[in-house]
Amino acid sequence: MSDKLIHVSVISPEKVLYKGNAHSATLPGIQGSFTVLPDHVNIVSLLEPGILTVATGPESKDDVTLIVDGGFVEVSHNNVNALIEGIIDITNVDIEKEKKSIDTILGELIPQEKRSKIESALAGHRLRISMSQKK
Repeated sequence: MSDKLIHVSVISPEKVLYKGNAHSATLPGIQGSFTVLPDHVNIVSLLEPGILTVATGPESKDDVTLIVDGGFVEVSHNNVNALIEGIIDITNVDIEKEKKSIDTILGELIPQEKRSKIESALAGHRLRISMSQKK
C-alpha cells in the first residue's frame, strides 16, 4: 500500500463528523458508489443516501463508516470535502413506519421537477429498512 494519503473532511450542518488523513474514501455518488484514492482526478459529485467509508488505517477495523443522507463532495488535489445533509440513525428504525412512508411517497403524483428529491427521500427510507434488518 502506498504511503501517500488523502485529507478527508466530512461535515454536516451540525458538526464536523470526520477530519483527518486517510488511505481512501468511498462515497455514495448519484451514479453509484465510488472510491477516492491518492492522486484521484478532481471532481464534484452529488451524493445520495448511502454508506460513506473512510479508510483511516491498513485494516478494515480502522474504517470510519457513516450512513449519510445525501449531499455533495468535492475532490481536489488529494483533498476530499464531503458536505452531507445529515446522518441516518439506524438504531431504532420502525420498519412499518418506513414502509408506510415509501407507500405514501409512491402514491403521490410525481411531477418531473420533484422526481430527484422524491427518489432521494425513497433511497433514505429503503436504506434505513435494509440496514436495520442487518442488525
